[in-house]
Amino acid sequence: MLNTKEYFNQLDTTLAVQELDNETSAAIQGGYNLQLFDDYDAKTGLLGSFNKGGKANLIADNKISSIKIKGGQWRFYEHPNFNQGKPGYELTLGKGTWHLRGNALNNQISSFQKVG
Repeated sequence: MLNTKEYFNQLDTTLAVQELDNETSAAIQGGYNLQLFDDYDAKTGLLGSFNKGGKANLIADNKISSIKIKGGQWRFYEHPNFNQGKPGYELTLGKGTWHLRGNALNNQISSFQKVG
């Protein structure tokens, strides 16, 4: 007789592993360079973890209130596609924890990229 509980536990585990991309996997293991949060405290409300590159169009568009950077220089933009073709705010940050309350880009970031 098929042990359905064991079968479905294995299936759930397999699906979870297959859904992780390299960026997410590294972040789970503590290997991120950048984390974005929707809460001011940079501890709760994790929106995403990244190691390199950038995102021209964020799923978390206009939700970021704090940023944690472990490595590199990162530039954040008010508009998608790195403000291409539009005047807009941009902010370059390095290592540290950054709270955006009172900053023009609080809940306004639409794209970002690693610049150094």
